[in-house]
Amino acid sequence: MDYSDFYKERYYREIERKNEITSSFSTPIGIISALVAAVSYMFTSFDFSISIWINIFFILLTISSIILLGIAIYNLIKALSDFHNGFQYAYLNNADKLDDYHKELKKFHAAAIATNTIPDDEFEEYILSELIKSSSINQTNNDTKTYYRFICNKFMVFGFISICILTFPFGINFGIKKTLPNIQKVQIDSTLNLNLQTKQNLIFLDSLTNKLKNMTGEKDRKVERPIPPATKMLTEGVKPKTETRAFSSQEKDKKKG
Repeated sequence: MDYSDFYKERYYREIERKNEITSSFSTPIGIISALVAAVSYMFTSFDFSISIWINIFFILLTISSIILLGIAIYNLIKALSDFHNGFQYAYLNNADKLDDYHKELKKFHAAAIATNTIPDDEFEEYILSELIKSSSINQTNNDTKTYYRFICNKFMVFGFISICILTFPFGINFGIKKTLPNIQKVQIDSTLNLNLQTKQNLIFLDSLTNKLKNMTGEKDRKVERPIPPATKMLTEGVKPKTETRAFSSQEKDKKKG
């Protein structure tokens, strides 16, 4: 068995696993956001003036849903970044530093008087030890993230069940609210002054009377047939000219006036 290839595979597998766990958080984030929005909508739309027993049942389920979703959010944040701490992953050092170390090993072995090791073998042992150490650290972090993600999903499911039960008292309350008559209170102000003999009202009534007279006089006038517009002739390749409009006798009288 080639132990070097085995630990290399484990090292790269833990890095891939880290990326898979990180990308999987989008699903619980979306579900929790939808559940929080559902609780917020039902609470703001609930009518607490209908029944005290429905109110108590609804409030208890709402508190239960909020607590369960709060625990799910707490574990989601722990799984994402351990709050402000963050998870510390281990990787091999930069390629240039590894190359410098390899060259220094060769210089050391070339200058040493007596040595029983080969620089390439010693460098491979160093790389192997780094792979083992990094894989162990990364595996612990990934296992921790997986644990908190499981707790998050578990309480998210409990919160979903609680919200499903919450829809029953909300539905009953909503149905009763729809059957109640929509009563609007109208208050009449008795202090409103309805005196029509004021100066402004008299001026307004006179203007209305004059308009009615003018409208009656316009009906008695003779209506002339309008002149149809001339046919517009356009020649291809020739810029259209601006034509003067032919006015009717009524429009001519208006322009003179």
